[in-house]
This record gives sequence, structure tokens and C-alpha cells, in this order.
Amino acid sequence: MKSTDKLHDEYTNSYHARGRVRGFSLLELLIALAIFSYVFLGIAKLQLLLAHNTQSNYRQLYAAQIADDLLNRIDRNYVAINDYVTLATSNINTSYDCESSTCSSADIARNDLFTTQKQLKSLPFALLKVESNSNGTNVSIYWHPNPPVGANISCPQQSEADYHCLVMHRFMTPQSLEVNP
Repeated sequence: MKSTDKLHDEYTNSYHARGRVRGFSLLELLIALAIFSYVFLGIAKLQLLLAHNTQSNYRQLYAAQIADDLLNRIDRNYVAINDYVTLATSNINTSYDCESSTCSSADIARNDLFTTQKQLKSLPFALLKVESNSNGTNVSIYWHPNPPVGANISCPQQSEADYHCLVMHRFMTPQSLEVNP
């Protein structure tokens, strides 16, 4: 039997005889670091994009809920449709107490718009528009996270600088409110 020192010497000599000692050079490590950095920057950019899209989708969903809620309120108080149309762009600061006292349909419309405007404060730079014609009622909600000067308020959105928009339409006319006995 050979001693352990001889085995070690034979292994070392045979290993070195095949070539130089294996390992990573500084250049190889720098290249690997550059590749990993590039990949991780791509992943970080993807994360930011996903976060932006998630927030945008949340705002779109929230605007749809607000518009649907307002359309339901308009359905219950359709006799005041003109009040909804004219007051929607106004800044309503107070509401009426319709539970302890009697309110007119115009007061109810004002309360509904007051509630909707409070909800819209969660959307950045939100605007509300209500339109009605013989085809029904439209509720339009526009918002923008940081509107540049001259941003278009139109639907559909033409460019990223324009306001985001949501338009909900309800086929609601005074004739459809009649109840058949």
C-alpha cells in the first residue's frame, strides 16, 4: 500500500499534467455578472409593468362599479334625469337628509351625484359626465394619473397622454319604467 502522501502527490501531479487548475477567471465572472444583471433588470422592468397594469385594471374596474351604481340610482329616479345630466359636471358639496325628511326627485339626484363624486375621489383627476337621449342613458367617467397640459378628454383613448375613460350605457327610457298591471 502506498502512503497517503504518495497518493496525494500522484493525484496532484496527474491533475496538473492534464492542464491547468480549473476555476473561474475574473473575466468570466464579470461576464456572468453582466448577464445576470441584464436578466434581473429585465425582470424588474417586467414587475413594474405588471404593477402599472394591475393598477390600471383596478381603476378601470372601480370606474365600472361607480358607473353601474350611478346608473342603478338613475334607474330608480329616472324622472329627475335632467337633474343628473345638468348637475353631473357641478361640484356638489352638500347632501340632503332624505331619511328624516321628504326629498324631491331633484334632491335625490343631487344626493346620488354627491355620493358618486365622493367615490370618484379615489380616481386621479376624475371627471363625470351623464348624457341621456332617446336611446338611453350614458355615464362617462374619465381619469388620468398625471394629466399633461392639453390632454384630450375623449373616448376611446387616442394616446397615452389622453385621459382614460369608461362609458356605460343603459337602455333606459321613460316608457320602460311603466309597470303593466
